[in-house]
Amino acid sequence: MSMATVSLKKNTDSMSATDPSTLDHLLSLMHIHSSIADRPIFEITDTAAMMDFEETTRFANKLRDLGCRIALDDFGTGYTSYQHLKAPSVDIVKIDGQFVKDLHENKENQLFVQTLLDLADGFNAEVVGECVETKEEAQALRDRGVKYLQGYHFGAPIVERPWGTPNLRMVACD
Repeated sequence: MSMATVSLKKNTDSMSATDPSTLDHLLSLMHIHSSIADRPIFEITDTAAMMDFEETTRFANKLRDLGCRIALDDFGTGYTSYQHLKAPSVDIVKIDGQFVKDLHENKENQLFVQTLLDLADGFNAEVVGECVETKEEAQALRDRGVKYLQGYHFGAPIVERPWGTPNLRMVACD
């Protein structure tokens, strides 16, 4: 299944996840393109959600009602992470890279990541390991059951669309 990720982070004027005009625009787009509403994943940083938890939860729930998924980014960095997981609006948690760094040899990070994985499992949330930079970090996350990994170990982010890239395998949507 193809997916698009939309990041909702703090900007200079307001925050996308608490801006009514952003929500209205997204709801309009999802109604117009309802056949793809289950594909976008909206990322909300732990810090941004902390700014106005009630409004962010309302925002997330409206998008989830249309079939979109919600990811909590930078999980573990804010003191309200547990509250956010408890809300019915989180489908995916992205473990912050500071806990992934040197995971294969850092006992504190190992304990913290295992605790986050247990919490996510208890809330039926999928988990993404962020900022994976080495083969050892990737393996340490896989060994703990993390299915989704992202970071420079797999390639640098690019702006160009990779459609014309040789040997790129596209998977058909169901």
